[in-house]
Order: sequence, then C-alpha cells, then structure tokens
Amino acid sequence: AGVAGLDNTAANQALESVLDDIEEKVGEDLENFDKVMSNLMNSEDIRDMLDRFFGMYIFCHLSQDFQEKLEYEKGSKVMNETMNEIKELIEDDIKRCQLGRDAETIDWNSEDGKALIQKEFDRIIYILSGNED
Repeated sequence: AGVAGLDNTAANQALESVLDDIEEKVGEDLENFDKVMSNLMNSEDIRDMLDRFFGMYIFCHLSQDFQEKLEYEKGSKVMNETMNEIKELIEDDIKRCQLGRDAETIDWNSEDGKALIQKEFDRIIYILSGNED
C-alpha cells in the first residue's frame, strides 16, 4: 500500500535516491549489505534516511515547477548548482521539522500536503531571491 497520498513519480524518485545512498554505503562487497542494513535499522540513520526520502519527495515536486525555466534563463551550470542548493535547503528543512511536523505524518496527496509543498516552494523562492529565512 505504501505511504498514504504519495505521488508515484516523486515517491519513486525519492526512493531511488535513498537506495543509491544505501548502495554507496554497501560498496562493492555485497557481504557488507547485512552490516549496513543492521547499522541503519539500529541507529539514528533510519531517521536520516526518512528525512532524505521526504526531502527528495518535495524536491521532485518543486523541481518540476522551475527546472526547465531556470535552465533556459541561466544555463545548465547555474541550473545544476541552484537545484543542488534547493535540494540541500529542503533536506535541511525536513531534518529541522521546518514544515511544522514530522514529514511521515503528512498525507501528501491531501490539500494540506499540497499546501505544505507550496509553502516550501515559496520559502525556497524567497531564500533564492536573496532573502534569509
């Protein structure tokens, strides 16, 4: 069933990002997998992984809104740098519960969930416009 209200495309991209992180930790030695997973489940790393997932989920929604426009206006290099900055800002907001509550308690497909994504989008635009939060 999965988490209620997650958009499939954004959720798949977020999951792929988290799995890439796990793959990087495991490395070339597949026997290392059990150790990595055990450490992940028995530490704060699981919280970090959830934060990363929901951060990437929001990022996927926001990037759809202005990635092409940014690339057209500023070029690929500036677009890539800006998108990385946005991703880091969102992940930091998730870790600091900037949304007002834990990301896993939000029904992302509800009006409330969509409003939170829009609020985060507006906040990111505000910061990128040279303002501080």
